[in-house]
Amino acid sequence: MYTLSGKKENIYKELINWMDSGRYEPGAQLPREIELVEQFGVARNTLRQVLSKLEDEGRIVRIKKRGTFVRGEKALPPLTLLIPHPYIFDSSEASGGFFRQMMNALTITCTQLGTRVETIPVTFDNKPESVNYRQLSTLNSNSRVLCYSVWAGDRLFPELDRIGCHTGVITQDTFHLRLYECYFKNWRIFNYAVRDTVAELVRSLYAEGFRRIGLISPFIDQTEHPIMNGYLQAAGELGLTALSRAVPRSLEGLPKDIFMNFCEHERPDAIIAGHGNMHKMDFRLSIQENLGISNDVKIVTTGNYELFSRFSPPIPALDYGLENICAEAAELLLADDFTPGRKDYPGSLKCGQTVFRSYINNDNFH
Repeated sequence: MYTLSGKKENIYKELINWMDSGRYEPGAQLPREIELVEQFGVARNTLRQVLSKLEDEGRIVRIKKRGTFVRGEKALPPLTLLIPHPYIFDSSEASGGFFRQMMNALTITCTQLGTRVETIPVTFDNKPESVNYRQLSTLNSNSRVLCYSVWAGDRLFPELDRIGCHTGVITQDTFHLRLYECYFKNWRIFNYAVRDTVAELVRSLYAEGFRRIGLISPFIDQTEHPIMNGYLQAAGELGLTALSRAVPRSLEGLPKDIFMNFCEHERPDAIIAGHGNMHKMDFRLSIQENLGISNDVKIVTTGNYELFSRFSPPIPALDYGLENICAEAAELLLADDFTPGRKDYPGSLKCGQTVFRSYINNDNFH
């Protein structure tokens, strides 16, 4: 512990007064070092000795390349959200809705806890091979980091593990087993149970009398993917013929031809649809008009509700309460007693303004 005298002691007492008087409350950022040096008229090394004493006493926390923050009863660093690219929040792509929900929930929770949420774009084109590791250079072992899904996990996770920060991952089931075994055992996992929700959706459609239930999704080629896995699991249990068709993730236009061709050849009476490129549709029209298929075909989507509630009329979409998941994730990542673990969240179906607390409410299919 430093023993201060002269100018150092005067600066120390002044900074203590700033914090005790409420001028800088817990979680607030102190002026930059260069500003403090000019204000107090001392050398930078002199100021840093004062800051080191305050840090040793637990009054402040210094985060590399970010600044100096006041500690208090809740000594909370910022929460960092890793995002795919800088324009994700303004993007029309389906995942933009997820990130907007996440950012809203994290901002509210962090504000209530006396800290803030920051974002780091890890690429500029949303491609795993384009991860820019320099974007992670501000993170350290005191950082709290939240990622969405296992996107770019092979490239991001080893670096986050090396840094040793408190890491949380919001993901769709644990189907990337190798990644989980390598890293997630030491992290916090917030898993929304897509597999079980999709399986229950198929069972509920079957209970309503639908017998030719199809799946159109970008993940048809991944039988281990939770959407495909849940669909196949329920279809096998019920003795249904699995009817599936892929929507290429590289598709530029609307998947209209894919849906029309699927309906013509497979004649489904219900379709569970992955979002694909549906964000490019005309939301003023019904989804059947957009896709050129009969209104007799029941369509339920696995995409986010924010997107599909914009159709006229809105169509049923699976919802996982992402706001609540993010709020809990922020609280656990910022807690002093951070511990690794996993929590599963079941999904529900939304249609219009009604939220069904169970997986499926049968009235929704009449």
